[in-house]
Amino acid sequence: MHKKRKVLIWTKNSDVPARLNSEIDTHQFVQASYNAELLALTVGQATDLIIVEIDPLSVKQEIAVINDIRGLSQDVPIVVFAEKLSPLIIHEISSLNIYDYLIAPFSSGEIKRILLDLEKGSKGQENLVLLYNLSEKLQQLSVENEIIRILNTTLDLNSILDNIISKSNELVHVEASSILLFNEKRDSLVFKAVYGEKSDIIKGKTLRLDQGIAGWVACKGKPVIVNDVLKDKRFFDGIDKASSFTTRSILCAPIKADKRIHGVIELINKKKRLFNSDDLDKIMTLASFAAIALNKSSFVKVERQRVEQMALLFEIGTYLSGVLNLEELLQSSAQLIRRSFGFYYIGISLVNQEEGVLVLKSFDSEEKIFPKRQKVNFDQGLMGWVVRHGIPSRINNVHEDPHYLKGIDSVRSEMVIPLRRKDIIFGVIDIGSTEINAFDDDDQILTEQIARLLSISIENAMLYKKVRRLAIIDDLTGLFNARYCHITLDQLKKRKQATFSIIFLDLDFFKLVNDRFGHQIGGKLLREVGSVVKQQARRKGITVRYGGDEYVVILPRATKGQAKLIAQSILGSINSTSFLKDDNIKYHITASLGVASAPNHAQDGEQILRLADRAMYWVKNHGRNGIKIYDKDVVGISNYAKIKDQKRDTNQ
Repeated sequence: MHKKRKVLIWTKNSDVPARLNSEIDTHQFVQASYNAELLALTVGQATDLIIVEIDPLSVKQEIAVINDIRGLSQDVPIVVFAEKLSPLIIHEISSLNIYDYLIAPFSSGEIKRILLDLEKGSKGQENLVLLYNLSEKLQQLSVENEIIRILNTTLDLNSILDNIISKSNELVHVEASSILLFNEKRDSLVFKAVYGEKSDIIKGKTLRLDQGIAGWVACKGKPVIVNDVLKDKRFFDGIDKASSFTTRSILCAPIKADKRIHGVIELINKKKRLFNSDDLDKIMTLASFAAIALNKSSFVKVERQRVEQMALLFEIGTYLSGVLNLEELLQSSAQLIRRSFGFYYIGISLVNQEEGVLVLKSFDSEEKIFPKRQKVNFDQGLMGWVVRHGIPSRINNVHEDPHYLKGIDSVRSEMVIPLRRKDIIFGVIDIGSTEINAFDDDDQILTEQIARLLSISIENAMLYKKVRRLAIIDDLTGLFNARYCHITLDQLKKRKQATFSIIFLDLDFFKLVNDRFGHQIGGKLLREVGSVVKQQARRKGITVRYGGDEYVVILPRATKGQAKLIAQSILGSINSTSFLKDDNIKYHITASLGVASAPNHAQDGEQILRLADRAMYWVKNHGRNGIKIYDKDVVGISNYAKIKDQKRDTNQ
């Protein structure tokens, strides 16, 4: 009788060997119930095949036993089976390469076929490879479906990337893995999602593009497998040193979409085996999912930012259009723009063509920093360059650009946008950052939109200022007019100004100038006299052409005595000046001046003006070309009203 060959079975289910013994008569199936018994049988008996049942609840224990068996017997084929085995467990035991056959679910017919193949000298590799690949594919599909589900249900990029890096370890068993994203402003890679025991230390760290295998992959856009990093000169050990980790092997693939590199995904130290092309294929698939997530996140972020920016621009435009005071507009604009868009600092400067300089009008910063200069020449720095060329410009690294004019020490990037109306550049917006490469095309487009809004508002404020000035300025002399005189007196009243004085001046015999030389020459004389009066009043007074040949000087905070000295200075200058020299006339004219003061003579500004007017007419009555401080003599003028009316009629 032919002696049956032995097959060892490690299983807790005695029905399995019984069924095999009843259905297969060419072999004897010997059961081992615990690992020591199985190992003893492996050593002590000639065995054609070893069958190991995998319990889903104790996978690691079974794997350890199989490793021990493989250590004792290199040649005996091993069959792994289970009644119910998830794709995850199939993948876990498959990746270890410690068995020859995998059956799920268990089939005595499959065991019989394996034994027949062994007798023929074949292990049926084609079918087994197919079975193994199928289990791997199922596992990969399961992972991919889960990632797709996450992509479709969340917009949280961090959550998506964390899931992708976690799933990568299900497909390829490694000690650590990470996703690094490209930071354009810093020309670096940032560890965004990290798996492994040192993940907390590594997450958030940066890697320059010229550092490491990850940097090489990001620059070249090509995947790479390095199974011995010590033999690769591209390897950078800085992250290992920072995290007390030892890298032995790396698989790294680019995260790429539409020819743009977003970053890389890298796996570190594959367990028990080397990285291979199958691993790379799996990770390239995950990299494509990461690219989809980044594109989706970027699109949503851009759209959200666009909507927010449009809303902010609308608010800024609405606010700016309502501010007509130029100084208030410039200062509030700097604050509003910087705080709305998070700039480090912003300065707004306007052109002074006469001096050939840009003059800083407003400044706002994140920290308590101040500009080093209030004026910049047209041939200095990036601001001067933008004024000369009329186009926006930015500096990515101020230490490497010759256009940069050193100012605030902490600044690393600068962007300057011109302010223009039609083709005329009348100022610039200057923005700075403490980061290198801080400004991109989107930042420039946004700031240009802000500049257009601000330019319109500045032009409106300038126009308003001009119109307002025209309303209070005398066209002939350039002095303030009577309207502004009464506005000022009203302001003094509101401020409850206790001490102030008014000088009322009237030229003597001015009608003779018009009669002799004509009104054009008369107008020139009025301008020249106004200039003399203003010069003598200097900063202490407000000089007004009140009407005809009458002038008023309002002297806030000036006492009666101080006003008298200024009046004497004015009259002395008029008497000593030869007017109309440019017309070869050299005319001399005199004037009558009246002075009244508060609180000496009255409290109300309009009343003080009337009293100064009366004092002036007192001089007219007493020989002209003199000064009179209002007193009781003036009160007694009997023909004041008559003289005043006659003079008004003459001037008209």
